[in-house]
Amino acid sequence: MKILLVISIAAIFILFMNIKTIQKNPYISIRLICTILFSLSIMRYITLLLFAQLPSLELINKLKYFYYITIIGLTIPFIILIWYITPLYRNKIKPLALGIICLPHILFYISLIIMQPFKAIKSDRIGYNLTLVGRWPRYLAFIQLTYIIIYIILSIYGFTLYKHKQTRGQYLILIMCHILFLIDGLTYFGTSSPYIPVFTFTEVFGFLTLYYGFSIPTIDFRKIKKG
Repeated sequence: MKILLVISIAAIFILFMNIKTIQKNPYISIRLICTILFSLSIMRYITLLLFAQLPSLELINKLKYFYYITIIGLTIPFIILIWYITPLYRNKIKPLALGIICLPHILFYISLIIMQPFKAIKSDRIGYNLTLVGRWPRYLAFIQLTYIIIYIILSIYGFTLYKHKQTRGQYLILIMCHILFLIDGLTYFGTSSPYIPVFTFTEVFGFLTLYYGFSIPTIDFRKIKKG
């Protein structure tokens, strides 16, 4: 419980920093979308802490919509970030086109949150934990795997395309972050920690990566050298 409390407080603090930082973004749409998603993500950690207190099933049913909210609270801002920091993507892909490209993944994540294919499992160490039922774990694993592979490829391409130290450093952190997501995702199938829900720790690193990415001004494509 103490480990979960520390991680949740750290995540909430970083999310508040993200909300503050994103308000400085020059794109109104980015400010609006990310502020909403970061605010909803805060509810994920409040929900985890409440679930650890073994609440009533009635409260569980009310809060379960926030349990997996970070699948969009992280994924969509990361998609926006790779577009935001990459001059080529930013100048060749319109925001509407970006949304259409990512629509299949976004629709799946939203469907999962709305349909709620979860089962509450009681644990002596972390209270209640929600697990996916039926074939949903396989569906989520496949969707996440395709997302991570595509994201890493886009990051590697950006890294090889531009020599600027700032952008290369951002790409390296993005790649490392998504490799951690991939490794942590494997724990869902039997090797997860009994003290914290799966993805909880790597999510903190993910939100910290988003804070770093959005807090640094982008480089103008005319002033950046390609590799």
